[in-house]
Amino acid sequence: MFSANKPFSMHLDPNAFLPATEEDKQYISRMRPSSTFFKDGCKRLLKNKVATISLILILLITLSSIVLPMVWPYSYDAMLGVRPGKPVDASYNNLAPFTWGKTELKRMEEAELVHSWWDTPDQGSAKRLFELTDKGRQCLRRWIDALACYKLTIEDLRVSASTALGIDVPDTPACAHVDDLNIEVKGSSFS
Repeated sequence: MFSANKPFSMHLDPNAFLPATEEDKQYISRMRPSSTFFKDGCKRLLKNKVATISLILILLITLSSIVLPMVWPYSYDAMLGVRPGKPVDASYNNLAPFTWGKTELKRMEEAELVHSWWDTPDQGSAKRLFELTDKGRQCLRRWIDALACYKLTIEDLRVSASTALGIDVPDTPACAHVDDLNIEVKGSSFS
């Protein structure tokens, strides 16, 4: 376009604007066949491996969000505790610490882990109280033992990780400890 003899000149080369000859036209048509914008876009997408993999993942996620609910054995209502004509079961919501939902308490009672009775005071509303049975105490004991085993396993992992780092096992972790927290749950404080 610019003059080859004078590279820093701003004068245009008039020969660059001459009409193309038939030979030039044939060369260009053989060099690149005509294509649509869609074909060009697909070619560019397939050349970019990251974009192609991302597109495949997006398609898989979209298809699974459409197909899986159709074949899943539980409906959304069943997972959320919604039953037609009945109130929503609150035990499906997030539970507060150290509380049990109605569904869990019913299952524990059916498994004879707890025994329940109604306390009907002279004033105020009736409350349902629960007490551990012997079978429930055994189950709780197994759970306490399992927690102790978890604690030993975690301690073994701490030792292994410290050995791998070539350091001594820290006596106290660098995070907040339960003793440092002052948690209050339903009138009783834990420290």
